[in-house]
Amino acid sequence: MKKRLKKRVIFVILFIIAFAIYSYIDIRGQYLQILGIGERYVDIFKHNLEQKVYVFIISFLLIYILTYITTLFIKRGLKKFFQEEKKEMPKLPNKSISLAFATIAGILFSKFITEKAILAFNKTSFEQAEPIFNLDIGYYVFQKPFFEALLYSFIIIMVIMCIYITAYYILCFHKFFEQGINMETLKKNTFLKQIIVNAFLIIIAISLLAIIMAQDVVVGKFTRNKERNGIIWSRLDGCNYKKMGIYNICSIYNYMCYKSINKM
Repeated sequence: MKKRLKKRVIFVILFIIAFAIYSYIDIRGQYLQILGIGERYVDIFKHNLEQKVYVFIISFLLIYILTYITTLFIKRGLKKFFQEEKKEMPKLPNKSISLAFATIAGILFSKFITEKAILAFNKTSFEQAEPIFNLDIGYYVFQKPFFEALLYSFIIIMVIMCIYITAYYILCFHKFFEQGINMETLKKNTFLKQIIVNAFLIIIAISLLAIIMAQDVVVGKFTRNKERNGIIWSRLDGCNYKKMGIYNICSIYNYMCYKSINKM
């Protein structure tokens, strides 16, 4: 018991050290890259980094809680089998796994969702509604990509949780029980219930994603007709990104792309 606890403590310490080294190298590299572009972009980099930290913290906390609660239900299901076999239930890992998974997920979220989150929370109205769903065009530029990214991320996380639950049960049964594992064994505990709940949440997320993606017909229509009415592109040219609070290098790049498209 003490050896296992000691191994987990060592794992957590090494993982934190590895995360700190990775973060330093990554941030240092980005900072030097921004300096190469020009010192006037340092403030933009700092603001961008601040937003990434916020996204990382929120993502870390949510994923940590989700993984921790999921593992608690797994351990509750396994406890019945240890009682039936009259074995003492070992201290199964939870906090260390939750820490590792939440950290990795937080890093990925901060890299791929930060820009969309900044745009969504600093949205501006184009004062022009499209005729199909009667939504402001700004929704399709600023909010829709963020909602899609959240739903995609949620679906991926739920799928990973299903794999995690299955792997946890299989490893525990093969390690602590001589008879191994089979479907009849799994039906006796919370395994199927957890998988069914996750599958139900995945179906709901896919349904919401399908509804949002159905709105792509509007984006396609405006893109094809940009030369005729120029609604999206002319509005984007008039946006004041500083006023919106968007100091993101990627946003500046996107803005330049929009301007180049408008000149085509």
